[in-house]
Amino acid sequence: MKINSIVAAVDFSENAHLALDYAIYMARSYSARLTLLHAVVDYSGANLETATRPEHRQFVEVESGIARQKLQPLLEKVHAAGLKGNMRLEEDILPGDAILNHLRANHYDLIVIGTHGQTGIKKWLYGSVAEKVVRYSPIPVLSVPHKAKAPDFKKILVPMDFSDYSRQAAKQAPKIAQKFGASIEFLNVIEQQMHPAFYAGGIESLFEVDPEIRPRTLELMKKTTGAVPGETVYKVLEGSPHKTIVEEAEENGVDLIVMATHGYNYLDHILLGSTTERVVSHAPCAVLTIERKK
Repeated sequence: MKINSIVAAVDFSENAHLALDYAIYMARSYSARLTLLHAVVDYSGANLETATRPEHRQFVEVESGIARQKLQPLLEKVHAAGLKGNMRLEEDILPGDAILNHLRANHYDLIVIGTHGQTGIKKWLYGSVAEKVVRYSPIPVLSVPHKAKAPDFKKILVPMDFSDYSRQAAKQAPKIAQKFGASIEFLNVIEQQMHPAFYAGGIESLFEVDPEIRPRTLELMKKTTGAVPGETVYKVLEGSPHKTIVEEAEENGVDLIVMATHGYNYLDHILLGSTTERVVSHAPCAVLTIERKK
């Protein structure tokens, strides 16, 4: 995984400061340039008549000036870490669109963004900027939750479902582990879907129905990843994929989860959701999502 240029999305929240720490950590590790990006949210921009009025443009300029002032000490922190960096502002009516437009118009190798962990009605009303970026970003995304500890990648978790997408993540993970001297756990989660008759007979696990599922899957996992240098563990568990991945990360003190996004279109996303996005929303640690190949 080649990283020469990193952009960190900054919204001045407490979690954005933690995400910046991760961006600096990555930039120092890869000797990369770091850009601080702030989305200037223009709520009136949807109305062309309003957006072109002088008083409205003046408002946007004032907001941009305030943002630059807030970005300056953060940029000084980047420079103090011995890194080359700069700041950029992007205007749009939605922060997620501003970030994505900036990514499409500029060349970066990685974006780092904090997640706020919204749930329930707030998430339904406002959505998640991080999830939107994860879903549509043309480059890898490092999502940092508010509950993540200080950046230090020593344990990496790589979920596998044998799709072409997860193979991309499995291919990149050993390179990342080698970079940081980290161990890797490859995890396959078999979703529990059994006919009610099995439960009536006292059978509660697919592993009871077919004891060979686990060894067969472990063999396929090792065949898929090939020889992986360093400390490596393979596991096959049963349950809800995103919940099991999150629980495994919590129980084992994982520092980084590496996944690939399937890149569902809008209808598929509404109907099926995304395991990756659910993990991003609930993970206790940073999540690196590898973009799907075009």
